[in-house]
Amino acid sequence: MIKWYSSLNLVNKLRLLILSSIIVSLIVLATIISIIVTNNSQTIIDKHLEATTALKATSMQGIMDDAVYLSNEIASYMNLALANADTTVDLQYSEYLQGLDPAVINYLQSLTLYNSKIYPNEQINYDFAKMEDYILNSAWSTISNNMDISGFEIYLEPNIFSDMPYYGIIIDDNTARNFSWTSVTDASYLNEDFYLEMKSKLEPLASSVIQKEDDVFVCRIKYPIIVNNQFGGIVFTEMIVSNFNIALGAYETLGTFMMSPELEVMYHTSMPHTIGTTFDIYFEDYEWEPIIAGINKGEAFNVVNTNTLNITRLRFFYPIEGPEGTWWAQVQVEDTEAYEDIYKLTLTMIVVSIILLVILTVVAGAIIRFVLRGLNPIVKLATQLSQGNFQIDMQVTSQDEIGQLLQNFMNMSEVLNTIIKDIENVLGEMAQGNFRVKNQIQAQYVGGFAPIKVSLMSIADNLNRSLNEINEAAREVSSGAEEIAIGSTELASGTTKQTEILTSFVSTTNHIVNSINGVIDKVEETTKISKTAQDQALEGAETMKNMLKSMDDINKSSATIAEVLQSIEAIANQTNLLALNANIEAARAGEAGKGFAVVANEVRELANRSSEIVQEIAQTIKVSINDVNKGQIMAHDTAKSLNNIIDTIEKTVTISEELYTVNIAQKDNVQELVEGTQNITQVVNNTAATSEESAAISEELAAQATNLEQLLGRFKF
Repeated sequence: MIKWYSSLNLVNKLRLLILSSIIVSLIVLATIISIIVTNNSQTIIDKHLEATTALKATSMQGIMDDAVYLSNEIASYMNLALANADTTVDLQYSEYLQGLDPAVINYLQSLTLYNSKIYPNEQINYDFAKMEDYILNSAWSTISNNMDISGFEIYLEPNIFSDMPYYGIIIDDNTARNFSWTSVTDASYLNEDFYLEMKSKLEPLASSVIQKEDDVFVCRIKYPIIVNNQFGGIVFTEMIVSNFNIALGAYETLGTFMMSPELEVMYHTSMPHTIGTTFDIYFEDYEWEPIIAGINKGEAFNVVNTNTLNITRLRFFYPIEGPEGTWWAQVQVEDTEAYEDIYKLTLTMIVVSIILLVILTVVAGAIIRFVLRGLNPIVKLATQLSQGNFQIDMQVTSQDEIGQLLQNFMNMSEVLNTIIKDIENVLGEMAQGNFRVKNQIQAQYVGGFAPIKVSLMSIADNLNRSLNEINEAAREVSSGAEEIAIGSTELASGTTKQTEILTSFVSTTNHIVNSINGVIDKVEETTKISKTAQDQALEGAETMKNMLKSMDDINKSSATIAEVLQSIEAIANQTNLLALNANIEAARAGEAGKGFAVVANEVRELANRSSEIVQEIAQTIKVSINDVNKGQIMAHDTAKSLNNIIDTIEKTVTISEELYTVNIAQKDNVQELVEGTQNITQVVNNTAATSEESAAISEELAAQATNLEQLLGRFKF
């Protein structure tokens, strides 16, 4: 991708960059606008559906309230009226009849009885007549003034209403308009389910939905009549739940329904077959969970469900307060239809953006080609410069930035051409051996080229000076080489003599090593004798009771041995120092190598002294042995003295072993001295060979220096 982009010309690159920027800008802008428009439109649609649901729910709440009000009002009135009704005489005359003769009272009572409007053959007093009027007028008024209330019915217990065995009134919308009613003709209602249910529960209830006609569904709002805490009957009002319908434009997938607190579908516009069933059976668990969660809160809510057929619906719920709890109104519509206009708007925006993108691409390409047409001469000029052609003549036709750029390129080529020719001339003279070219630099080295002129002049001066110095150095090298050759020859001769001296020193040192080996053997033998004496002393441990005097002699002998050993230690130290001096002298090769002879003599003397001391030790040990023999004769007298002698002999053995160790160390040191001397001999031999080679090299160097002087004679400096 990068390689392909690099191969494009400037016009196509600018077009690509501008087009890319426009595409990104349009995509971002279209995306932002689409998101904003979609969100706002969805919010508006959702709010509209929420408001519509709330409006219809409010309307149904009014219907519910009217139905509840009528049933509750009649039931409450009957509760009070039946509890306070006087079954003998009208209340409005009772205060005047007190104290009268019963026959008079019966007569007057016959004058105040009324024929029942519901049952004309039955006579009732004023209280019951007033109840009938109130019931009829209330039902007629409510049904006539509310088209969503379709009927009213009341049923009473036997003998509770003026001793009648049954009592029931039925009013529908037709009889209400005619101010008429239908009377119950028998007491069969007493065994109906709706009556028995109310008699057992004694609380407001709502019936299941009832289909009265093809498209008419009603629900009965039922209230009990309680007289003196006893069931007295039932009142219910029919409300038309099928009026819960919403017309929202052209939404074909729109559906509305109402649901009871027991989740029974009371009415459904788009799926009437679900009426009377429970709402939750039509949902999977994952769909039902958010719905039941909203229902449990008791507030308006909305959910988005996607069923197993991958159909997504928007559902808006609004609560309606009624008997038995909260009823629910719902509006649902498929999202593809609800948001269809949003999708169309988004698609339109995308199409318009693509069209604008094509137009902007064509216009931008034309503008870029027109603006950058002046770059072609500059490209040709740059190509000529890259190929090394600095003799260029072009016409500048514009005075804008591109024209100025072309003119600056031409000026640059002219300056470069002048400088290159000047450098060519100077370097040509230098190639001919002429370094006196400082005054031949004629071109104007402007700006960043000025350091080149300075460098050329500096190169000429430095070469001139260097050649002079090389010439002088060649002469000195030639003279010094001859002196080095003479010195190398003398060094080789002296080194040969040093080799001979070192060889003699090595031989002498070897003799010293042999002498030390003899001392070591004797010391080892002395150690063995001491151990033998120790063993013999142990064997006579039981007879060493009178060895006090012999122990004193042995102590003296031990002291003498100690002094001898100190002398041996001093000699060993001196020998070490002399060995160190020998090493130092060995490092100083050359004529100073003669000092090795002195060191060798000193080492030899030390070796002789070591031999004498060893003899003294041997003599002393013999005396100690004689003393030990005397001690053995007296061992029978003192065991304690013998034990002390054993300790002394052990010390003697220890000292002998230490002496043996010291001599071994001396041997090693002398051996190292021999090896060091041999190394020095090898170094001296190498030095001799190197000196001979140095002499040959010096002669060759003198010849080369002479040749260099001849070569430098060809240059002018």
